[in-house]
Amino acid sequence: MNTSPQQYPFDYYRPVFSDLARIDRLDLLEQLCDEISQHLPGCLETYDLVSFGYNQAKKYQKSVAWGERALVSSPNDLARCAVRFNLAKSLLMANYPEESARHLAENIRIAPTDTDYAIDYAVAIYAQNHKDQAESILRSVLCDPQFSGADKHKIINFNLGVHEIRHGNFRKGMKQIATGREIRAWGTATHNFPVPEWRGEPAHGKKLLVVGEGGAGDEIINVRFVKHLNDRGLVVDWASAHGLADIFSRLPFNQTQNYRRFTSDIGNIRDYDYWCPAMSLPVALDLNAHDLWHQAYLSAHAQYVAKWQHVVKSHSGPRIGVRWAGNPLYEQDLHRSLPVPELWNAIEDLPASFFSLQRDNNVEQISHCNGGMIDLSDSLETWDDTLAVMCHLDVVITSCTSIAHAAAALGKRTVILTPIIAYYTWGEEKSHTSWYGDNVTIIRQTKPRDWSQPLEELRALLQTEFG
Repeated sequence: MNTSPQQYPFDYYRPVFSDLARIDRLDLLEQLCDEISQHLPGCLETYDLVSFGYNQAKKYQKSVAWGERALVSSPNDLARCAVRFNLAKSLLMANYPEESARHLAENIRIAPTDTDYAIDYAVAIYAQNHKDQAESILRSVLCDPQFSGADKHKIINFNLGVHEIRHGNFRKGMKQIATGREIRAWGTATHNFPVPEWRGEPAHGKKLLVVGEGGAGDEIINVRFVKHLNDRGLVVDWASAHGLADIFSRLPFNQTQNYRRFTSDIGNIRDYDYWCPAMSLPVALDLNAHDLWHQAYLSAHAQYVAKWQHVVKSHSGPRIGVRWAGNPLYEQDLHRSLPVPELWNAIEDLPASFFSLQRDNNVEQISHCNGGMIDLSDSLETWDDTLAVMCHLDVVITSCTSIAHAAAALGKRTVILTPIIAYYTWGEEKSHTSWYGDNVTIIRQTKPRDWSQPLEELRALLQTEFG
């Protein structure tokens, strides 16, 4: 079927999709795609548009289905390359890196010097746990004059940052990862605040506002640096994007406050000499791996600790907290979420009491535990509740979520199951991490979508530690 932009406003929808994604109205975006898919004609333009929309809504399986329709409808190599490129991105987010790499390899066969294809191919190879090969591809592209584009080189250097970290070059790796802010692949878009950004210059006695960004876990990761900032003589406040001001007020800040995400509206910003985005702190402070961990830095409120003591301690045996999934809006959520039936099968017969730390999302999956896990989701009303519960547990088992960082920062015995594409804090590829102490053990996935080996390791570890 032939169509034209004059007949149907295909180009109108793409910026609308992007705007809805930017303000996190993904529910509305998905509904819009559902409607469009029913009313626009069955043609390449519709299939490609709807695939793009679902990708922006982070409904990657739906995006893949529509992208495959678009590919079948593509009339020539040029169109097929464009569709395959977008389809490969959705396949990667849907955690099918093998299929993603297959489509990108076909594109590279047709256009062997296209930088975008090469970069995404390297990421798809990385996601299959062929990390040395992925690094080799990126470095070859960076050095080959046939591949051009300053922005492309920024993307490559950003991706190489994780390789520097896995090779033990923490300072260099973090600096490269932090350049991702320039290409909007790292942190939150920089605010246009009317005070200068602090970049590590001497500022003894100056007032600094650190602005939280990313997810709640990112704030917990970087709030530790109040110690380093105080050591430099700065007067430090923290603005949380995730309502963590009360939790962080127990750290040595001058003051803490909450602010609204997606705005630059911090009413008292002119009271400060400098501001700094939280995720930039390790680079601004010029830290190396050995500078990261000094001691547990989060604490639970005494009132909440007392509140939860009887609830948790009334259960016998080792008390184990479990978290299997995080925010489903995280673009790599399908990589990191643990399969609850397999997880429960690995641990259910251990002589322990299990407490679910899941709340807000994926809570219903506790049904796979057949009543064997205590559901706390309705009672974990605040972060103070969650921290207090964890204080009474013997160990916390979690996928790569904010709970991993909260438990580790409490100094709690923590076991983290990480996907192949691990977050940068777990990037050193060892069973521990420089970001936390010996209280943390990392168990790593080695095959896409396959958690059998990590869960066997988890079971063996728990049997060793708790009999």
